[in-house]
Amino acid sequence: MSLEFLVLALLTLASYWLDPRKTNRLALCCISTLCHCLYLQYLGLKLPVNGIMTPKIILLYRDSLIITSVALVLAVIVEKLPSSSNDTSTTYVQNPAWLERFAGVVLNQKAGQLLLLGRFDSKRGDGASLMENGPKPNDGKGNQEWFILATIIDRLCFLISLIIYFILYIALIPKY
Repeated sequence: MSLEFLVLALLTLASYWLDPRKTNRLALCCISTLCHCLYLQYLGLKLPVNGIMTPKIILLYRDSLIITSVALVLAVIVEKLPSSSNDTSTTYVQNPAWLERFAGVVLNQKAGQLLLLGRFDSKRGDGASLMENGPKPNDGKGNQEWFILATIIDRLCFLISLIIYFILYIALIPKY
């Protein structure tokens, strides 16, 4: 039963590494949620009804379903951030100053670069810093700060979910 748990946990954790602008992340979260629900129904049919004590395996999959539901909600929220809009016909809106400062600070710190795994550079292609000039309209980088914010949220939620899954695995997997 721990193999099924690991597969479902990996489905949820993998969703945090997908591009937040694409809908395949949302699809993976929905599939993971569906698999959790189906496996809980399967366990409900296979396990005997024995009174007031809920089996630990049910608690494990219930908590995993909660984590997956949070990942699903987060996927919807992150997809709706301004960085996720693939519509180039919209007019350019200046990013808030706090977002530009945040992106600049994160990109210039070693911890931020480690968290983003080198996907972004603190310098733009022309050598100008994002904090100095900000993104230009319609240059394809106008929403890079929002994308950086979405990526940071994803990585932090990945780490939090990984720790929670590890604790659940230690605490609730039956030892035979």
